[in-house]
Amino acid sequence: MHVRSGDMTVARRSVASSSASITTNRTCSPVRGKEGAAALVLMQSRLAETGTGTFFKLRFQDCHSRCPTPIAAPQGTTDSLVSRLVYVLESGLMRLPCISLKVPWLHLTPQRIAAEPVLCDTISLLLSTWFNAQKGLPREELLDRAAYGKSLTSLRGALQDPVKAYDISTLAATTLIHGIETCYDTTRQPNQSNHASGLCALMVARGPPHLDDELDICLCFENIGSLLVQFLFSREKNFFGQPAWLKAMKDALEGPVIGSHHQKCMYRLSLQMAEWPNLASELRELSSKSPEYMATRLLLSTARVMQALDTFEDEVIQPLLEGKAIWAASDSADEEEWSWKFIDWQTCELFFTHAMASIAVVRIHVASMDLVSAVPDQRFQQRISAWSERVWKAGPYVQIGRAHV
Repeated sequence: MHVRSGDMTVARRSVASSSASITTNRTCSPVRGKEGAAALVLMQSRLAETGTGTFFKLRFQDCHSRCPTPIAAPQGTTDSLVSRLVYVLESGLMRLPCISLKVPWLHLTPQRIAAEPVLCDTISLLLSTWFNAQKGLPREELLDRAAYGKSLTSLRGALQDPVKAYDISTLAATTLIHGIETCYDTTRQPNQSNHASGLCALMVARGPPHLDDELDICLCFENIGSLLVQFLFSREKNFFGQPAWLKAMKDALEGPVIGSHHQKCMYRLSLQMAEWPNLASELRELSSKSPEYMATRLLLSTARVMQALDTFEDEVIQPLLEGKAIWAASDSADEEEWSWKFIDWQTCELFFTHAMASIAVVRIHVASMDLVSAVPDQRFQQRISAWSERVWKAGPYVQIGRAHV
């Protein structure tokens, strides 16, 4: 037995003949030490070079730790990775507010992993990085560099294959890598921008989502939010706003493939947000050229999106307020120190995102009115103030979620 930095490496001649029961995804009974209860957790296993024995890497873990109990890392087999992924999904760990990367479509990937090495390597990177975050590692140590390099190599190979380049698994892997970089890696900003551009190019090459593929539909809507900033700053063309894409997304929302009510509400909101870069681009052009027909077109466009957001307020947000899924509560003796509370994180996300989108669109509308010397209605500023308060007063709930990281 060899012990180093809290880990133990144990050599055994035969797994089958040993009376000890240490297998993948299992822990021994808690033991009592000077610092309290701890569990002996299996971290890794490998065959001896002779083939007649097995080495196990074990670790004592505090039973009271907030970090989820680690399970054995994949040993190069897709079955191990699928087991680990299913464990994470079924335990509900990925739904905790503390996870920065939104992956509501991850449950659609286990059946695809075996056939797609690029997806296998990328999900392995996601899980290892996320568990590192749960363990409280420093920010610069969250990303598993070895797994990151391997996933990039697999993605490069898939993109160079004329058939696999357009496969849905390649799009899923590209989406995950971009999301992981954005959430967990603060040292590779140029790479993040390049990979965002690559994600845009891949989606354009593949075209609008297939309406019979739930993963394809989810990736389309989920990428809207992550690529909006790319469109705004790089001024790349916003393909989401093109008629073919808008029609496909509207048809997807009306179809039977998306079954979750929350997903439909969030994607319905994303559909309105998809027009934001186009409106911002028209405002920039109006500021430099200022022809009257452009101003009229922009005012009509923003008015249409504002109306859609108002309808969302009436049909989704207000019922949540009336049903006490969203409520105001004081956090101290001072009644003026109140904040919004939510029944769950998904409700907070809807409330927060709707307010932010509404502020952006109304500000563009007011700015376009200023450029044509029109006098904005004072009610616009009042509405902006009301939505800003929503964002501000939802802040404490959002901060509580982030504190779990």
